Amino acid sequence: MSRWILQSSAAAWFTAANDSARVNVAFSDDAGAKFSEPVRVDGGSPVGRVDVALLSDGAALVTWIERARGDTAAVRVRRVSREGRAGAPFTVAASSAARASGFPHIALTGDYALFAWTQPGRLSTVRVARVSLSEFR
Repeated sequence: MSRWILQSSAAAWFTAANDSARVNVAFSDDAGAKFSEPVRVDGGSPVGRVDVALLSDGAALVTWIERARGDTAAVRVRRVSREGRAGAPFTVAASSAARASGFPHIALTGDYALFAWTQPGRLSTVRVARVSLSEFR
């Protein structure tokens, strides 16, 4: 019987410690026993609702909701290398800062990242976007 153990991983999270909202990501090369120093990925006004996907080169794509003005917001994503280099933030779609907007999710398939999020409204809908991974290099 073979045993598969995940060695490389990434963890992303939202925190508002000390009244300072931020989205961070950290990496582990030893199945989560130790993690790197956190890297901030948000643009300064995160609402939170974070997801992360590990790319084949060891970098991570982190997605979150970022507040724009009032109740408007955007689903954002940023590539972060294992060495802590953060790429430019990318707006996936306009959204809402309301809790009804839920949590955006990310999945990798082939050469694409798939994003799914809730567009709240009288009749809320689930939206999906496909973005080429080459956009994040």
